[in-house]
Amino acid sequence: MFRLPLITALALTLSAPFANLACAQSDEGAPINQPTAEAAPAADNAVAANVAQAELDARLTRLERENRQLREQLAQARDAQPAPLLDGEQRWFLIGAAVAVLSFIFGLLYARGQRRRQWLN
Repeated sequence: MFRLPLITALALTLSAPFANLACAQSDEGAPINQPTAEAAPAADNAVAANVAQAELDARLTRLERENRQLREQLAQARDAQPAPLLDGEQRWFLIGAAVAVLSFIFGLLYARGQRRRQWLN
């Protein structure tokens, strides 16, 4: 297997984009760079890339505007919604207090029945 030296491979890689241009002589003898047939598709690709980038920019702008409108609608909906009577912590505190009070009442009722049975035995 034949290997090119690193410098040669690098030089060929860097000079590849300029291989599409052909050097021609004008009437005065000065060289003129004329694009070959291979350069035309590259220009079309550049134009297509610019068009695609413009479409992406327009889509990004539209999505940003839509996102901003949705955020404003969400803020308005949150402002229009009434505040809850109790938040989560207060609700759990009340549930815990209700369980404690009911447990105390049932404990008293159960203990009262136990005392009566002890007198009967």
